Amino acid sequence: MRLLSPTENKRLNELVGFLCISLAVLVALALISYSPRDASFNVSAQPADSGVTNNWMGPVGAYTSDLLFQIFGFSAFLLPLAIAVLGWRWCRSRSLDSQSATLGGYFLLLVSLPSLLALFPFPAVRGALPAGGTVGSLISSELLAGFNFWGALLVAVALFFTSLFMTTRFSFAGTHAWATGPKGPIGAVERLGLLQKAQTRWHSWREHREQQRMRRRVEESRLSGRKPVPPQAISKTALLESGGALANEPEEEEADDKES
Repeated sequence: MRLLSPTENKRLNELVGFLCISLAVLVALALISYSPRDASFNVSAQPADSGVTNNWMGPVGAYTSDLLFQIFGFSAFLLPLAIAVLGWRWCRSRSLDSQSATLGGYFLLLVSLPSLLALFPFPAVRGALPAGGTVGSLISSELLAGFNFWGALLVAVALFFTSLFMTTRFSFAGTHAWATGPKGPIGAVERLGLLQKAQTRWHSWREHREQQRMRRRVEESRLSGRKPVPPQAISKTALLESGGALANEPEEEEADDKES
């Protein structure tokens, strides 16, 4: 598939990339400034608001944002993001590694992310449209009918990570290496010594809790009139008594043999 691949003419590639980035910015601004009060495909303008459009991109932006939010919900922001990435690659005359895999992964992303947004109680888009859009509502309802909640969630998460593998350079090993590296969150925590401090506080809290528990036992024993005996002393006394009993058994057997 050569449709999305840049040509050998770098000036033409830069022009196409510039147009794609401009379109991505236009769509993104239309989505950001979406207002449910604007006239759109399913909303008629109020008489007081006739001729007034709150969307920054005007009536075209109002209709476009309403349509995208109805279909994909918050996942509609993936559209300008994909157009911007494509335009940037055209500006640099760099083709996609595998166009079929990238398009397939992008399709899975547009299916899995709305489903995840629909499975959880995310707030609606401007309080008017569902967070997952029509796509998320339809797919999540089918997943819930076939797998119940946890199964549907597992399938949606699996599809989401599969789409990341197909559209980006994401990998679990790379993510773990970055997180534990000097620039990652875990590496930063270890560098600042926050993990060691947290472990020290945890151990001191457990020791303090154990001391309070022992004091509570001593107080209960004192109030009940019994003499508190430490657990270690009890165990040692029991061991001495059991050891003495075992030591006396051979002597008693020898005395019985002599008498017989």
